[in-house]
Amino acid sequence: MLLDLLAFFGPFIIGVLLSQALIPERVRTESFFGGVIVICIIYDFLVFSVPFRSVWTELLCLGAGIVTETLTLSSVPSNRPEKEPVRYGGYLRAATIFLMPFVAFPIVGRVNQAQKMAKKLDGVVQKYSGDHGVPSIFVTQQDGSTASIEGIDPLTWNLIHQGKSHLSKPAWSAFGQLDGKPMRVLPKAKVMFLGPFPN
Repeated sequence: MLLDLLAFFGPFIIGVLLSQALIPERVRTESFFGGVIVICIIYDFLVFSVPFRSVWTELLCLGAGIVTETLTLSSVPSNRPEKEPVRYGGYLRAATIFLMPFVAFPIVGRVNQAQKMAKKLDGVVQKYSGDHGVPSIFVTQQDGSTASIEGIDPLTWNLIHQGKSHLSKPAWSAFGQLDGKPMRVLPKAKVMFLGPFPN
């Protein structure tokens, strides 16, 4: 939950500060914002195409998201005094503002899904209903530690025998085994109408 909040507010705050500090108003022209729109489209394609493999992959995706959000936030007028005349960027500047949700929400969605994908599970599983009735599990691992995941595949959730079933899932995978049978543990995740994220 904390990482999800940081993923939402962190890139926005960093983007505001960087766009005001590093992108002068004089370069914010129509062609600049045309390039920003293309970068936003490329970012959305990448964030929903690059498979979950490691923390480093996710840090690279987060870094790309911060850069893209910074460029998108440059559509907000700079309040720094400059000697050169202000360029308004035309209708493309206005269009860039509306791309904000298509950058910010995929960042949060990717971070949320990465946390689930990264978990390695191997132990006795119990099921419960999480926030808003989301199918969720609590696993007592073989080493005695515990792990929980909110939002698992409904079919898998329905097949769990409370306190008796054994669930195993390797790290960075959406699939695992429930009582020795291959199953999808994590459902396909989307953001708005975009996606789904890769398995």
